[in-house]
Amino acid sequence: MDVQEALESPIFQSGLNFGLKEFVSQAVADNQLLSDEQIVIKVNSISTQVVNGLNIVYDVDIEDASGEVHNVNFTVYSLPRANVQRLTSYIVRH
Repeated sequence: MDVQEALESPIFQSGLNFGLKEFVSQAVADNQLLSDEQIVIKVNSISTQVVNGLNIVYDVDIEDASGEVHNVNFTVYSLPRANVQRLTSYIVRH
């Protein structure tokens, strides 16, 4: 899937924003990230899996306030017709 085209879709953009916020919060609580001040510097890929809804898998590079870059893979379950979004998994690669 073309990343730029995907990010033009409200579903994928919303999933990215939601997933990033949720994953950062959980990763800080799990001591996998030191700060919640993270910015996306690159979306490497987006893939989907149709289930009873949609699993959207994001592979992104983020940068923290100290300039350290992390690669992150996170999955957001989305059921747009019911206005449901849920972070189902994440992996932080240091």
